Amino acid sequence: MASKIKLYLRLLKAELEDLKDDLGLIDERCVARLQSDEITPYVFKENDALLKHEMRLIDKLIEIVDGLDESIYNSLEDLEEDLLFKARGLLSSGEEPKAVELFLSRKLAKVNTYLRSGD
Repeated sequence: MASKIKLYLRLLKAELEDLKDDLGLIDERCVARLQSDEITPYVFKENDALLKHEMRLIDKLIEIVDGLDESIYNSLEDLEEDLLFKARGLLSSGEEPKAVELFLSRKLAKVNTYLRSGD
């Protein structure tokens, strides 16, 4: 079980880093749209601020994943429950973008699907 938990954490971290890269690409596209006058500076600033905030939250989620001690979990379910508890604590202020919680849920489902396909 320890190897599955370790694999789960490695896959989840890779997925979160990939998500952060995707958000960075969206941010780059917004810069290009600003430069070509497709969007106004105001719209750009709003989008840029939101994307940067989402990327910071993803960084914090990666820190949570990195900080988990895989040896204390008896099952993937225990790990995921603890991870979700910690993530909800980070995202529970009500001011955090709801998209980040959705992103995390989708990444967890993707990792779970991948691991189950190997059984």
